[in-house]
Amino acid sequence: MDVNEEYERYEPTYTVGLTEREALLRERQGLTNAAQDKITKSAKQIIRDNVFPLFNAFNLAIGICLALVGTWSNMLYLAIIILNICIGVVQEIRAKNLVENLSLLSALKATVVRDGKDCEIVVENLVLDEILPY
Repeated sequence: MDVNEEYERYEPTYTVGLTEREALLRERQGLTNAAQDKITKSAKQIIRDNVFPLFNAFNLAIGICLALVGTWSNMLYLAIIILNICIGVVQEIRAKNLVENLSLLSALKATVVRDGKDCEIVVENLVLDEILPY
């Protein structure tokens, strides 16, 4: 999308910058610096990736063969595999939550000029035509 054709461009001065109203309008129009990509997998993706790898398909096939011949005691290894899957899912979801929390804490900030004052905002909240004082 060519921003010059779609939206009216502001030409703020370097001493005044955008007004709060103009910045809010830009935010509503979606003209922010926000990242569109998630940095981590969803919980559904994590579960799918841990439950359905090829290795587990082979173990399931072996378990079915053992069940067909009736050697139930030899199928105890499936309990270990299920436990391993559960541990993997729990650890990966906890790591995902930790990464998301750390990314919020380490959010970069920028100084912008709004209404003639220097304001510090999160970089993702920068909008089109924003004035940076440096």
